[in-house]
Amino acid sequence: MSLVIQGVNVFLTDCGSGSPILFLHGAPDSAEMWTGVIEHLKDQHRCFAPDLPGFGRSPAPADFTCSLENMARFLNEFIEEAAIPTPLNLVVADFGATYGLSWAVTYPQKVGRLAIVGGSNFSSRY
Repeated sequence: MSLVIQGVNVFLTDCGSGSPILFLHGAPDSAEMWTGVIEHLKDQHRCFAPDLPGFGRSPAPADFTCSLENMARFLNEFIEEAAIPTPLNLVVADFGATYGLSWAVTYPQKVGRLAIVGGSNFSSRY
């Protein structure tokens, strides 16, 4: 499945049923990094794993802005367009943690639980 968000054709893995989990990958990777984890969770959770802009099957246009503020907006637009129920459970790794945390502090009411795997911190906001 794919969605167009801010001019980016975003590839999305969407499988399972139950409470929603959004997985954000690190670099240089794609949503495929979560395949094994999703296999174990999809019977109890609906799992969403996008290829972030510029990675995997989601090419980013040259003028796409990867600032923390824009990525928070991008993720929120993506979550709304994909109709991912909130509050959601967020699992993030590497720079996916940076973008995911930016979204989480901007939209805290949309976060249920948060798991950070080897995250990086590029902001003093969190």
